[in-house]
Amino acid sequence: MTTEESIPEHQLAQFDDQEQALAVQAQRMRRINRASLVLPAAGIAAGAWLLSRGRERRAAGFATLGVSLGFGLARWQLQRMVTESVPYTVQMTLGEIEVRRYPPQIWAETVVEHSSWKDGLNEGFRRLAGYLFGANNESARLTMTAPVLSSYPGGGEPLAMTAPVLADVSGANELRDQTVAFVMPADRDLDSLPAPRDRRVRLREVPERRAAVLRFRGNYESGLPYQKRDELLRRVREAGLETRGEARFAGYDPPTTWSPLRRNEVLIDLSETLAPRGH
Repeated sequence: MTTEESIPEHQLAQFDDQEQALAVQAQRMRRINRASLVLPAAGIAAGAWLLSRGRERRAAGFATLGVSLGFGLARWQLQRMVTESVPYTVQMTLGEIEVRRYPPQIWAETVVEHSSWKDGLNEGFRRLAGYLFGANNESARLTMTAPVLSSYPGGGEPLAMTAPVLADVSGANELRDQTVAFVMPADRDLDSLPAPRDRRVRLREVPERRAAVLRFRGNYESGLPYQKRDELLRRVREAGLETRGEARFAGYDPPTTWSPLRRNEVLIDLSETLAPRGH
């Protein structure tokens, strides 16, 4: 295993700079998130006050109310725009596939046993949200980030890239084990995070990694994520990229977001060999 003493000083300094930049970015996004909640409420209060001041201010009151309600609706449907998101860099693109590099992360994850795709996501989200909202040994509230990650139920064995990849849409209704994970805020490390009270929730370090990613929109509570998983694996196999582990689903929006506006992704980790065979 690589030790800190074996890493050149200039690389250590670079790692420190990256961590500091991520922490600053996370704090900035939290301020934007808070402001996006306060502004609509303040606008509605201002509009109501203008309406109460008489007929001559009624037009301004209705206009202020309309703008504030519109902003609130947009914020509700595009919540991911004001939510801290997992950072990454795009190394290359292969058609609709992005090859990304992710920095080291801390995941809070839980295994939901014998569940369907939809029920597993809901139960896993509930457990992990409980941890973030105070079900920990410090009763502390932690910042939620995007996306929410999930394994595919029953997808523990990676598919052989030499075999044809077949769609498994029916898997959405099968009862299998499913792992759901939240990525912890970028400015927190394993030592600074409180321990979960729920023994079904655990924290673990995820090292820096490369991944092939396919983005899509639509209802992730149906068989669509299974179709996109198999499409990703087919495209990765055709590109000659070497995979590691199993594919995961990543959802950036809450279930209340209108399906055409949702940002969904399916991703699978890759080996450290950058160029695909034949390129």
